[in-house]
Amino acid sequence: MNKIEIEIPHVSDDYFEKKNVSFTFTNQDKPLGDLFTNTHDVLYYDRLRAELNHLFYRYEIGLLGNRQIILVSDECISMIHILPSPELTIVNVYQRSCNYKTSFKEDIGFIIDYFMQQHQNVEINYKIGSLHYYKK
Repeated sequence: MNKIEIEIPHVSDDYFEKKNVSFTFTNQDKPLGDLFTNTHDVLYYDRLRAELNHLFYRYEIGLLGNRQIILVSDECISMIHILPSPELTIVNVYQRSCNYKTSFKEDIGFIIDYFMQQHQNVEINYKIGSLHYYKK
């Protein structure tokens, strides 16, 4: 994957916040090996994987049309909209909140790995409403 460059405003060692951070990833960005290292919240990612698998199952058996594959949640990754096509599958992800130090790599890594493994040609548009760090 290309290096993710984020200009983080230095507010203090205890706090920063950047709003409306956006990235786009494609198959050309994928390095060898997995990006996702499930070290933060195993049950959250297992549940998210199961929900996505269930959405694709419902699509494959004809219960959902190709614009209806959407997952909405009150969790930090709050919306995933998948637009499948034989040429290019587009995935739009909205993450309402992300702790830069504890969740950033795992959240983005999970999404990229999941969709890169599922689809040969994929474009992932990823937006984070609030990327932050609050020292406790």
